[in-house]
Amino acid sequence: MTTAERSKPTLPDSWVERIFDRMQGLYGSLWVDRWRTGEMVQRAGRQFDQGLLNAKATWAQELGGFAGQPERISRALEACRGKPLPPTLPEFVELCRAQVAEQGAPRLSLAHPKAEARARNMAGVQALIRRMTA
Repeated sequence: MTTAERSKPTLPDSWVERIFDRMQGLYGSLWVDRWRTGEMVQRAGRQFDQGLLNAKATWAQELGGFAGQPERISRALEACRGKPLPPTLPEFVELCRAQVAEQGAPRLSLAHPKAEARARNMAGVQALIRRMTA
């Protein structure tokens, strides 16, 4: 790992676990089998699949830029509900980015179509009132 990679923010392990749990809930074995290698390693007295550990570490690094904006990750997870296949990491990153673009896009405030007509009418009424009271 380079110095730049170490200084890059990463997602907390608990967040990555929740992402993987949610994806497994949505996609079942399609999700888990995507990462599983069958090579087991022992950590803290427990057995873990090396491929799954590698995938989680990579997701933590690549999604680290969203650590300060958990709502983007949450909305990206919600967007997966309508997708029949689980996203790859690049696809999920794009989902996170798209949520920001969607939420951050400037919204145009359009005047009510009758607003101009109302303004003209009000000006006319006010002019009439001034003439009547003068």
